Amino acid sequence: MSSLLAPRFWGAHLLALAAIAVAVALGLWQYDAFQAGRAEEARDLTRGEPLPLAEVMGPDDPFPARSVGQPVVLSGTWVPEGTVFVSGREDAGRDGYWVATPLAVAHPDAAADQPPPAIYVVRGWTDDPDAVPAAPTGQAELVGWLQPTEGTGEMDTDRGDDVLPQ
Repeated sequence: MSSLLAPRFWGAHLLALAAIAVAVALGLWQYDAFQAGRAEEARDLTRGEPLPLAEVMGPDDPFPARSVGQPVVLSGTWVPEGTVFVSGREDAGRDGYWVATPLAVAHPDAAADQPPPAIYVVRGWTDDPDAVPAAPTGQAELVGWLQPTEGTGEMDTDRGDDVLPQ
């Protein structure tokens, strides 16, 4: 029985070490290419020119992940009875709520026999939902920044109120 450390196997060992070094180098190169792609996807759109909402997404489209932070121009009618408070929002170390009101948005691709789709607009933050001014009514035209829903999976334990956990 011969030993694998015998001089006649040294060439095979060196070849295996070279193959390992090449595999590691190619893996690092692939990782750098992946990181560069992620950096490109994570570009900052917040300072870009606002686009009409209809150019970024349609009424039944999934949220366009590539457009997170994209400024959009939208116009429509406030739906004040749909106002909700999103709990667990900190501001300057204080726990509070986001105040969000839907805006029914006219969209060129929406069906004429259906109510217009609505998008929630975060109007501000409060630490006391009872002290929030009344929701706006009527027509509005505004510029906002697209943000996806959080989808934390937390359940709303009291469906009778207007406070949501996410």
